[in-house]
Amino acid sequence: MNALWHGRPVKRTRLTTVLVVSSLFALTIFGLVAVHGSFDMKAECVRRLHLARQHARQLPLRLWSERIETSRQKCSGALQHLELYWEGFRRDADYGVASEILYQICSPRMLNFEKWAFRSIKWGFSLGIWAYFLLPIVICAIAIPFTWVSAPEVSKGFRTALMSLLDSGVRTYFLWIPEIILLWVLRWLFATSLTGHLVFAGYNFTWALVYLFVTLPMSEIPSGVKTVVTLSLLASALVVIVLQGFTLYTTFRFIHADSDVTITSILFFWLMLLQGELYPFFYDIIRSPFSIFAVCQQCFSSRLGVLAKED
Repeated sequence: MNALWHGRPVKRTRLTTVLVVSSLFALTIFGLVAVHGSFDMKAECVRRLHLARQHARQLPLRLWSERIETSRQKCSGALQHLELYWEGFRRDADYGVASEILYQICSPRMLNFEKWAFRSIKWGFSLGIWAYFLLPIVICAIAIPFTWVSAPEVSKGFRTALMSLLDSGVRTYFLWIPEIILLWVLRWLFATSLTGHLVFAGYNFTWALVYLFVTLPMSEIPSGVKTVVTLSLLASALVVIVLQGFTLYTTFRFIHADSDVTITSILFFWLMLLQGELYPFFYDIIRSPFSIFAVCQQCFSSRLGVLAKED
């Protein structure tokens, strides 16, 4: 069965497979970093966090605010220990010049990449998926006027790539809304500090990979333009993964317990699996809320077709 993806038909099984495999790849990278950080947490801090979770679960469900706040308690002096870690990281300079660059970008006393990548910069928005797409967008925007006269087809290709990047970036916000709502509901029900940092990092990297392996190859763009966009996106991904890796390591070393990694990882995988099933139909529902009945029927029919080996 085919689904419309950016206005072009793509096999639904291919889209779902790429989405699920990409989410597993993202979860493996960021999950291992988070686990490594939680293993380095001090024993007394781990004990304090687990006791806070147990106390939160004893509170009745009607006290939703108290359950959430109690489960999200931090160890005393966590932020101070985080700042001291980065000062020691800068002083030791194990990575040479790169240590100073990482310190300037990630330290809470400097640019504080954690705020830019995961928390609000302006009006509740952070870099998100744009951390991956910013470099390709800038390259496409610069290349369009430079190739407009000498190579009109190439200029058109860069313009198409630019629009696909902007379209893909905006689309990720629609599915992040129900995901973050579910995250807060589960925090309330299970009284655990499910960390949005790990979910958000894996979520954005997953959709960057989906763009790389599905959206870009099926677009009517010259091969040279595809190569430029692919290389720039891979370069951005390498930088973002390193910066978010250090951020996740320090976050789970000083703030979150090891149980938060396990629960969040399981939640992230099932959320991405669900999105792989529903994403092709999602925008039909947004365009017309009443079309949800037709969408459900279509989704149900396609699943029956798979069971009958007709897909």
